[in-house]
Amino acid sequence: MENNVNKLGLEGLNDTFKMGGNDPKPATSQNPTLNNISFDGDAPIILNISSGSVPKKLIQLEKLKQMKFTGNPVIDFFYKANDYLISHTKIKAVDLSTFFRLLAIMINAGVPLIKALDTLAEQNASNVRLGKIVYDLARKVEQGKSLSDSMKLYADVFDESEVGMVKSGEASGQLVKTLSNIAGHLEKSVALGSKLKGAMIYPIVILVVLAAVVTALMMFVIPGMKDFFMQSGGQELPAITQVVIGLSNFMIAYWYLLFGGIFGAIFLFAGWKKTATGKYLWDGFVLKLPVIGNLVKKTVLAEFAKAFSDLIGAGIPLISALKIIANSTKNSIYKEKITMAAKDIEQGIPLAETFNDPKLIPPMLTDMIAIGEQTAQLENVTEKVAGFYEEEVDNMVKGLLKGFEPLIMVVMGIVVGGIVAAIMLPIMQMSSSTGNM
Repeated sequence: MENNVNKLGLEGLNDTFKMGGNDPKPATSQNPTLNNISFDGDAPIILNISSGSVPKKLIQLEKLKQMKFTGNPVIDFFYKANDYLISHTKIKAVDLSTFFRLLAIMINAGVPLIKALDTLAEQNASNVRLGKIVYDLARKVEQGKSLSDSMKLYADVFDESEVGMVKSGEASGQLVKTLSNIAGHLEKSVALGSKLKGAMIYPIVILVVLAAVVTALMMFVIPGMKDFFMQSGGQELPAITQVVIGLSNFMIAYWYLLFGGIFGAIFLFAGWKKTATGKYLWDGFVLKLPVIGNLVKKTVLAEFAKAFSDLIGAGIPLISALKIIANSTKNSIYKEKITMAAKDIEQGIPLAETFNDPKLIPPMLTDMIAIGEQTAQLENVTEKVAGFYEEEVDNMVKGLLKGFEPLIMVVMGIVVGGIVAAIMLPIMQMSSSTGNM
């Protein structure tokens, strides 16, 4: 036992606990303190971790938890803060893709599943929460649960399609292939998301900078120019100058209403969009937008085709695959469409027929699915369709980036040029009047 303790870096653990009069006894078979790690509440969960490695960060967390019982308010505060931050850490798709990819590589190399999970938990420095979950998966597997059943306990981390594919891979003896497919799907999903974000970041940044510049001009520059114009004679100011001065006066007098209204509208919109009705209406509106709507459609279809191909390839029945994809689809319109497709197939209607909706499903995809059904090649056909739409999304994003630049330049020219004209026209009028005199 001492060797195991030393290997885990716990040789000073008893000294660490000597606070506030508490002096735990050394670990024995009757006192399994060092073999117990609790992650739920204050009551320790008895876990036998005498074999295998334990992530160092989790050991540090357990030390903090044990220290909490001393009644020290400072230690108690830091424990709670640390535990809160870890439990609310977002696990990104890129973290999950790395986990599945490395797990597949290690199992393929002959590393036992429990050992592979322990190693990944210990080395997961980028996301402590994921490391904690992976460590718990190892303990569940050690207790006799399957990996897929253990993953089910973390529905907010592993979606239904991933759990279903792992379960199928376990049953068919193709776990390595299944894990690699999940990793590949997540990697492509991350790549698609990055392309979409990349297309939107540039115009958003430019518009934010433009709004900041215009606000500064209207609230600090225009008021000074207005006083200058008033003191320089009684000539009537150009119409554009009067409009700009009027807007400036309004922004200065009612800035709190203006900014409060903007932030209030954003807050209300965000809350409305989180409701089922709001999300459904917003998703439908986005799909109808001229260019963005087409991009969103192709992105959703690419993700659908890839997930469908992976699930069918993993041996999951058609109806179950559609239900799993529907649950993980973010767009409410397509979620409803895929859910209805699953119900139609239960009634004996072919997938290609139930997908016959040109507004949402392009005829090309419907035709390809029909061919796949007729030739029993749905997996291969939808995989090719996924590749096609991924390339389409890539080309559309590149086109949007090229088109946004001149459009934004035109908008900036009109706005900034209008303000500059409002300032320069009165000055030119005064100069010509002085020259005529």
